[in-house]
Amino acid sequence: MNFQELTTKYPEFTYVSFEYAVSDNHLHITFHFSIQSDLHFAPTITIPLSDKPLPPNFDNLIFHLGLVEMLSYWKLTCSPRITINAGHLDQDQINWWHNLLTQSMGEYFYNNHIDFTRNDLVSITVDSPATERSVLTRSGDTPLVLAAGGKDTAVTLGLMTENHHKFGTLLVNPTPAALDLCQISGQPHPIIVERQLDPHLLELNQQGFLNGHTPFSALLAFLGITTAHLYGFGSVLVSNERSSNEGNVEYLGHQINHQYSKTFTFETDFRQYLNQYLIKDLKFISFLRPLYELQIAKIFATLPQYWSKFRSCNTGQTTNSWCGHCPKCLFTYACLYPFIDTPDLISIFGHDLFQDISLYPFAEQLIDPSKAKPFECVGTREEATAAFHLSFTKTQSTGSVPQLLVQIHDHHLVSAADLESKAKSLLSGWNSDNYLSEQYQSIIKTALS
Repeated sequence: MNFQELTTKYPEFTYVSFEYAVSDNHLHITFHFSIQSDLHFAPTITIPLSDKPLPPNFDNLIFHLGLVEMLSYWKLTCSPRITINAGHLDQDQINWWHNLLTQSMGEYFYNNHIDFTRNDLVSITVDSPATERSVLTRSGDTPLVLAAGGKDTAVTLGLMTENHHKFGTLLVNPTPAALDLCQISGQPHPIIVERQLDPHLLELNQQGFLNGHTPFSALLAFLGITTAHLYGFGSVLVSNERSSNEGNVEYLGHQINHQYSKTFTFETDFRQYLNQYLIKDLKFISFLRPLYELQIAKIFATLPQYWSKFRSCNTGQTTNSWCGHCPKCLFTYACLYPFIDTPDLISIFGHDLFQDISLYPFAEQLIDPSKAKPFECVGTREEATAAFHLSFTKTQSTGSVPQLLVQIHDHHLVSAADLESKAKSLLSGWNSDNYLSEQYQSIIKTALS
């Protein structure tokens, strides 16, 4: 079925309810969504508990987990009406969630050829009575780091550990790489949250219902602050960076950004929503926000204890490997190449990606503004160009330039101006749009220098 058929047949999506129970020292949450009377979903989230009892007035946090979770199910039919029965939202909150839906799901709209600018795309209606709002209070000071398996997480964990900061770690459906990075950082017992999709979702995807990207980083943000409150942490640290602010492609006059829920815009909006409606004074901070991916790679090169364990390849997640044949692998390789000895880098990735000429189309997508940038968590076009330039310059000194770099140079770099100065500017840059404390800023500036 196409978009028009689905929206006609399924005009209403409903967030019906949620329920939770405590057993085996875990909090088990189930959400209930429906699309008309035909389709029903009951995904779950399981959070391990500390030895503290559940805090009072906790329902509002769970309700909000369901709000962000529902996007994964609404996308099946793109129903033009979302009805919220599970809890109450005021009009400002409704506007906030409508904005998150339209901004964070741009890739989904783009790939499914949906006009998300139309006024009747979707409305959100609350069919639940208003209740007295209970904004919770922050109960601690220690930061909780949301960890994954990539180099950005490794840099955050590495810098926090090197500077003797006390912190906790949170993993969601962790990969082996994520567990390894925590272990290396002296965090052998991270908080592990299990998120289980309703299997009916995957069945419907296979039957031809709509599919596409949803804002996973937004889900992590809500999970992070919920878990932080359960355990008494005072802040949530994520490893989002400056590069995520750049979009991938223009569609219907708007920039589509695969990484919208990692951007400074989302961070700002989320912080305001968090403190106004959920937990007063709890801090949500993107620890690497001042930096480009290229700068993060340079710092990562000073943390060799993580080299063999980190993984950033989405294709290779299930096998804990680098596939070596995707834009994410190529971008990560190019960013690290100027700063890590080539034999060590080849050992990490299994082979020299710059010898693989079949990756050239990915290189063009990364640097050529006339092409859509890959829908992956990669850096800006400018820093991808700088990474290839620095890599080409490094290989020139050996007298043997890999064939992929030769082709990139001959078709793109040779006609670009001032690449050396642009690369230096990127590597010394600092994004003042951040929420870091002076102490955190000092840690990052010291690592850069």
